[in-house]
Amino acid sequence: MLFRSGFYNGSWIDISTPINYPIGPDGDHKLCVIGQDDAGNIQLQSDATTYQWTKDTVAPTATIGGGPTNPSSDANLNATVSGTGVVDYQYKLVSGASACTGGGYNGSWIAIATPITDAIGADGDYKLCVIGRDAADNAQTEASASQHTWTRDSTAPTATITNGPANPSNDTSLNVSVSGTGVLDYQYKIVSGASLCTGGSYNGSWIAVATAITDAIGADGDYKLCVIGRDNAANAQTEASASTYTWTKDTSEPTSGDVVLGGQTSPGPQDSNLNVDVGGTNIDSYQYKIVDQSQPCTGGGYNGTWIDASINITAATGADGDYKLCIITQDTAGNIQDESDATTIVWTKDTTPPLATIAGEPTGSSNTIVLDVTVAGTDVSHYQ
Repeated sequence: MLFRSGFYNGSWIDISTPINYPIGPDGDHKLCVIGQDDAGNIQLQSDATTYQWTKDTVAPTATIGGGPTNPSSDANLNATVSGTGVVDYQYKLVSGASACTGGGYNGSWIAIATPITDAIGADGDYKLCVIGRDAADNAQTEASASQHTWTRDSTAPTATITNGPANPSNDTSLNVSVSGTGVLDYQYKIVSGASLCTGGSYNGSWIAVATAITDAIGADGDYKLCVIGRDNAANAQTEASASTYTWTKDTSEPTSGDVVLGGQTSPGPQDSNLNVDVGGTNIDSYQYKIVDQSQPCTGGGYNGTWIDASINITAATGADGDYKLCIITQDTAGNIQDESDATTIVWTKDTTPPLATIAGEPTGSSNTIVLDVTVAGTDVSHYQ
């Protein structure tokens, strides 16, 4: 039995000799064979025996899907492998700075229907290297391995609260900023000062740090602002570790009954300067004016700037006359005493000597042995 093959080779080959023929470039190929028997009968070319195949020497490129976001707090992989012509793959998980060369792959080919589900390990930079293989047994080289890189970050950030109300404060609404290293967004709640930040009831959705907290504060009392921050790896502060800011809301203005005056609280008629100490619980500063006793403390005209309560009033008293010192105070929350309830001191300044008058004195020549003279005069109270 003899055969011919190819473009037919032109001579009959004994069937004991195999066909050993260069295939040529990648592509679709067909082998045609016609046989001849010992009687000289020849198989027709139109009825030739054939075999078809595709030559493929190009390695495929694996595609990695479902890898962790960058950064990510994921503790395990759930990566899929696909790619044109890829039927199976090998992989290795290395540090972010390591190369995909040098071996260390898992060692056996895995069908692409099976995902990669390895534990990732400690926080840090990672690289997943994958080499794919096709049905023609072409495989990616390690030097051309497909890669997915990311940083594992499972550490929650700490939110920073700024621009909170003073303590105490008469603010009726918040204007608080949230920031912090790595903080991308946040949730918050406002509770009473004695309440805990645990137990839920936060605002319910994550707010970008570019957005301030501007809630109304509510009635006077003690308050606590609880904030939990989240980073771009989805790590969030626990409620137990929430950042907090506490303050007291106080919108009650001080009254004259809250103000305690010290020092020269009753100026003398000949005093040329005052020396009055202004104080009281939570009194921070004051303004004052000196008016005639007949004038009210309302209508403005105060000194214009707030004076620290540690500084005494030492104003000159001025010319003789009837005076009133009007004082309005400001507490540590910024509440201001009403002018209609100003704290006052009244006095009369009198530096003019009186003129004594005498009555009942002896007249002309007198034999009076004992005088019986009375001394009087406008504003005269004593005499020598």
